[in-house]
Amino acid sequence: MTVGRGEMPKFRARDIMSSPPITISVDGTVEEAAELMLDRNVGAVIVVDAGGNYVGIVAERSFMPRRSLVPFMRGEVFRVMGVQVKSGGDIQDAIDSNRGRRLGDVLNGDTPTSHPNATAAELAEIMLSLEVNHVPIVEDGRPVGIVSRHDFLRMFAGRTD
Repeated sequence: MTVGRGEMPKFRARDIMSSPPITISVDGTVEEAAELMLDRNVGAVIVVDAGGNYVGIVAERSFMPRRSLVPFMRGEVFRVMGVQVKSGGDIQDAIDSNRGRRLGDVLNGDTPTSHPNATAAELAEIMLSLEVNHVPIVEDGRPVGIVSRHDFLRMFAGRTD
């Protein structure tokens, strides 16, 4: 926590992040990521390359079907990790087809990250503006922690352990 003369403490990412983060290899599968998240009771895992460098994040919301507009058509389709569910199709089929996919093939490379000295306000701004629930904390290319909405809940409870 950073405290100046006469100031209230400013929580930094390093004060509230979960560390070390739970990671999985970019060569791992979607099913392995889901199993890891369930086993560790977390909402996201950080994907790393063979050298331990940050590649991306897989979060609970990655596993939920999303509606997307089809250009030049009137209507929407469901997609599960990029796999389109045909109109009237079964979402289970899309889930089954994704289980064995390599994480490197389903990741969105534009996931937001931050640094250990980021303030809670900066982290909240990332989460709110980009509508994400988790922000990986990266230093020198390597993940050192992760901040989630749950970490903000801990701040309200006065717990930063």
